[in-house]
Amino acid sequence: MSEAGRLPRRQEQAADGDNASMTQAGRDIYYTTNNYGSDVSQIREIAEEVVRSQAPAIAAEAKALWEDSAREITLSIVEEVIRDSPEALSAFAAPRVQIALAAAQQGYASSPDDDLREVLTSLVVGIAREPARTHRDLLLKQSLDLAPKLSRRQLNTLTILAIFERTRYQNCDGPRDILEKTEELLRPFAGDVVGYESELNHAAGLGCGDQVQLTGEDFGGERSSIFKAFFQTYKADLYEDFPLKDVDSTLDPSEAIAEGLIREVDSPDSALQESVGSTKHYRLNQEMVDELTSLNGKLPQGNYVKRQIVMQMQDSWVSEEAFVSMIREQFPVMYTALQNMDKAEIFKFRISAIGRILAVANFSAHHPEIKNQFEKLLLTPLERGEA
Repeated sequence: MSEAGRLPRRQEQAADGDNASMTQAGRDIYYTTNNYGSDVSQIREIAEEVVRSQAPAIAAEAKALWEDSAREITLSIVEEVIRDSPEALSAFAAPRVQIALAAAQQGYASSPDDDLREVLTSLVVGIAREPARTHRDLLLKQSLDLAPKLSRRQLNTLTILAIFERTRYQNCDGPRDILEKTEELLRPFAGDVVGYESELNHAAGLGCGDQVQLTGEDFGGERSSIFKAFFQTYKADLYEDFPLKDVDSTLDPSEAIAEGLIREVDSPDSALQESVGSTKHYRLNQEMVDELTSLNGKLPQGNYVKRQIVMQMQDSWVSEEAFVSMIREQFPVMYTALQNMDKAEIFKFRISAIGRILAVANFSAHHPEIKNQFEKLLLTPLERGEA
C-alpha cells in the first residue's frame, strides 16, 4: 500500500483519546483504499454495531473505556486485513466472523494489553481467511477463546517452547552462532516467562498442552532439564550440520567417507564457494556426532581418522557443560528465562496444536518478517489449512 493509503498507527489512535476514533478512522480507510472502499465501509458499520451490542452493563466512564478498546482492536484487525489479506474483507459479513470479531473485542476490552491485541488480531484475520468448519478454523476459534485466559508469561513460554521444538539452524559457525540466533528469536519473550508448575497446569487445563505424569526421574533415571534438552536438540546443528571447511593434508577425506564418518556436500552458499575455491566441503555423520559427544573434549584412541577429525573440530566442539556455561555467562536474559522454565518443570509439558497456534500468533507479532516461515515450520499442513 502507498504511504497515502497507510492506516493511522494504533498507538496514535490510542493516544487521541477520541471516542469517535473508529468512525473517523473508518472514513480515512474508506477514502484512502478505494479499491476496497465498499467492503471497508461495511466492516466499519458492522464493527460499530458489534461494539454497541457487546458493550457490558457497566458505569458510563468504564463503558467509554471499554468501547475505546473495542474500537482499537477493530482498527488493528481491519488494518491487518487490508495489508495482508484484502480478499478476506467480504468475509466480515459472515456471522461466524462477526462472532469472532465480538470475541476479540470482548477479550481485549476486558484486559487491554498490546501483545494480546496482536495475538487476537492475528487469530481473527486467520478466521476470516479460512473456510468454515475446517480443522484450522476450529483451532483458530478455540485459540481465540483461550488467548485472553492466558497470562503474558504463559503465552511467551508457549512461544519459546515452539521455537525450541521446531527451529533448526543450518550452516552455523559453531555454538556461539547458534546461541546468538536463538537469543534473537527469544528476545521479545524471554523477559517474562512462567516460573511455577501451576502456571503450566493452568495452560494444560485450557488445552494448550499436556503434562506428562511420569518421567525417567521417577524410575531412578537422570533428572531432565530444559538445558539438557536444548543441548540435545541443537547437537545436530552443532555437529552433524557443522561444516568441515578446511580438511588439511593430515586427513584423507576418502578414507573418512569410506568409514562412514563424514560426507561430501555442496557448499552452503556462493560466498563460501568463492572463498574455498575448489576445496571440498564435508559434514559429520551421526556416528561421528555421537563420538564427539561421548569423548567430552578428549581425543579418541586407536582410530587415526577419528582422531584427525576430532582435532579439526576442537575449536568448534563444545560439551554440554560448556554449552550451558556459555548461555549463563554470555546470554544472561536467555539463561534466566530457561532457568525459570526449568523451575516450573517445563520438560513435563507437551505443547498441543492449540498451543502451537497461539505461539505462532504471538511470534508473528514480534517477528512479522518471518511469520510465514515460522508458521510453515511449526504447524502441520492440516493446522495450516493446506491438507
